[in-house]
Amino acid sequence: MIPEAIFQANNLGNRFFYLGLNMKMRWLIRGVILLAVLGLCVPSVVVFAAPDLPDDDPTYSFIYVNRSLLETDDFLLVAEYNVPYETPPLPDDPINVNYIFELIAEDGVTKLGTGSPYPYEDKGYNLGVISFYFSATDAPDWNKNYILRITGNPSKFPDPPVYSATIPLSAYSLLLSTDTEGNQEELAERIRILAAPLEISWDIVLLSAQDADILLTSAGETYFTNAIPGLRNMAPSLFFTQIVGADTSTRTWGTSLGDTYMARLYGVDGLPGTADDHWMYTAMATAADNFNIPYVLLVGIGVVGICVVLIWQSSQKFGTAMPGYVGSLLVVMCGGILTMGFTVIALVTLALVLGGGWFLFMRKA
Repeated sequence: MIPEAIFQANNLGNRFFYLGLNMKMRWLIRGVILLAVLGLCVPSVVVFAAPDLPDDDPTYSFIYVNRSLLETDDFLLVAEYNVPYETPPLPDDPINVNYIFELIAEDGVTKLGTGSPYPYEDKGYNLGVISFYFSATDAPDWNKNYILRITGNPSKFPDPPVYSATIPLSAYSLLLSTDTEGNQEELAERIRILAAPLEISWDIVLLSAQDADILLTSAGETYFTNAIPGLRNMAPSLFFTQIVGADTSTRTWGTSLGDTYMARLYGVDGLPGTADDHWMYTAMATAADNFNIPYVLLVGIGVVGICVVLIWQSSQKFGTAMPGYVGSLLVVMCGGILTMGFTVIALVTLALVLGGGWFLFMRKA
């Protein structure tokens, strides 16, 4: 009996021990879960390294302003920038992610427009082209000292850098706003100026001599049409293949050309058998008179005779009349043209048909 009692007491003690241990594990698990939930509720802060600043302050080598390119009094500003990162490595993100290009009014506050550089080479850093286009409705005033501003993206720089340059009045075109063609040609010449230093810096051919002019290469077209949207229409002379407006108006048809040939055959008065007839018609009409048959019938007899000869020769030489039938069809067409008044065209075509048929078939038969 005693050992049994001891066993029961020991078993009861073990139960209390494990019960206590389980309670501690439960509280521990609950604590871990609570900490995890609290961790999810607290916003996490991830710190990214800001991009390196340029090796030197960005500058603008060229600034040009043109107008009336697509419509009267529209406004285009094109500038070649230099955001120098000559010391490698370049920032991880391209320039259009790390920097914001803005056109600012003379007051230094009012934002007129925002541009996005095209990252073609060196991720867009170092040399590149930026553009700002405004329609005539939204165009800024002409001949103003606006400000070109490059600002670091606030999401990338804790303390965004700001670089500014004032647009000189000499950047504005001197051409009249009514001279669209002149402004387009001037813009094309200015693009050629901008391309020269880019070719040297990138070691890429952007311009080439084509058709006695300096045009953009495929690489040049890729870059400049992305850097300056709409350039193909604003400076069409830069491109080998140009887009022009097709004439979709309804054409009116007349008999003027036929009348011209009839006048050559029947004279200015249009009456056959008068003094001003063409000598070919006169000769053929005279032959028709000698046989006492109409002119058209004379032409028909001649056509039939030639067709018979062609079919007979084809049967004799090739054992089939098919080549003769083809030649006869062409001869009949020439006869129809002849009766319509196209005398010279009909005779020349008939000579070519007969001569070409003999050369291709009969000569080697």
